This record gives sequence, structure tokens and C-alpha cells, in this order.
Amino acid sequence: MKLLQKLLTLSLIVMFVTLSPLSTNVSAQPIVSDTTSSDLTVDISPYASQLWYSFEDLYTNESVTSTSSFTTSSTGSVVLTLVQYPSANGGGTVKCTYSLVNSSGKSVQSKTVTGNYTNTNTDVTFTNIPAGTYRVKVLNIGLPDADGNGYIN
Repeated sequence: MKLLQKLLTLSLIVMFVTLSPLSTNVSAQPIVSDTTSSDLTVDISPYASQLWYSFEDLYTNESVTSTSSFTTSSTGSVVLTLVQYPSANGGGTVKCTYSLVNSSGKSVQSKTVTGNYTNTNTDVTFTNIPAGTYRVKVLNIGLPDADGNGYIN
């Protein structure tokens, strides 16, 4: 039994080392969830990604902003990897605008993504983002209700 406990402990240590973040340029906050608007869930995990989110049934002209944030220590690029697709109650092509908003709530940069990405994700790169703390805002500007998720490494 003690051998099994030691092997499990070793496995956990290996997993921790393997999942440690590669970038030291971005820091993360503790894991939290936000479901105040639509069905947005935002989780922060310093081991898998710097910021992870998901949303469901985001109606046309409805937006959600994460309550969790990530921090960059210097000016540079931030890559958001995402999937987006019509909610179960609709069809068509999803069109959402993804924004990085600063601690004052002001959008620093926005990118619009048109298309349904379910089996393959797509990357959105925000360039020349100044050092600071940011949240992700998603606005559905298309006709079908949207579901999606993504992360920032």
C-alpha cells in the first residue's frame, strides 16, 4: 500500500511539473466562475492556461465579460484560441467580437470572428497589448445564438 501511495505522489509531482506554465509573461488569478450574464463560465488555471472561458446561448447583441482576469508584464501579443458555433436551438453562421478590456472596462483591442468552429479551433492574435490586467469580453453580433469556449496561454 505504501508503494502505491509513493507512486501516486510521484505521478502527481510529474503532472505538476508537466503542466507548469511555459510563459512567465502572464500571471493568473485563482479559479472562479461567473454566470451572471447568459451562461458564461470563466476559469483561471495557471497550469493548463492563463484564462479559460465558455458561454452558452449568447443572444444577438448580448455580451459577456469575464470577472476573472490575466496580467501581462510587458507589451506584446496575446493569443486567444477559441471555438464558436450556433446554440442547439439555431443554425447559421456565428459572428462574435472578442475584446480585451482593461481594468477600467475600456476595450483595448477587438477582433471579429465569423464562422462555425466546432471540430477545429481558431486563433485570434491581439498585438501591441500594453502591460496590464485584462478581461475577455465576447459580443454576439450575428443572428444565431452562440455557444463557445476558449483560452489564453
